Amino acid sequence: LSSPVSLVARVSINQKYLREIVLSDATEAYEIRIPVNLLRDDGVLLIRFDFPYAISPFDLGSSNDVRVLSMALRTIVLDLQKK
Repeated sequence: LSSPVSLVARVSINQKYLREIVLSDATEAYEIRIPVNLLRDDGVLLIRFDFPYAISPFDLGSSNDVRVLSMALRTIVLDLQKK
């Protein structure tokens, strides 16, 4: 879905803002390093993606699909790096 506005994903970890990622139209891998101070003591890891500029294909004039679309997520890999 090509948009005149860059699709931005705002990433939060355990309800704390971490960073923004500018997404491309192509299938790509993105690496997000999570600082240890954002981890919770109980082991829960809540990863949230917010898309402030998500848009529907209808609003782009490309189809009748009125769903607001953002990112297709295929895989998440979590790799614990001990120091």
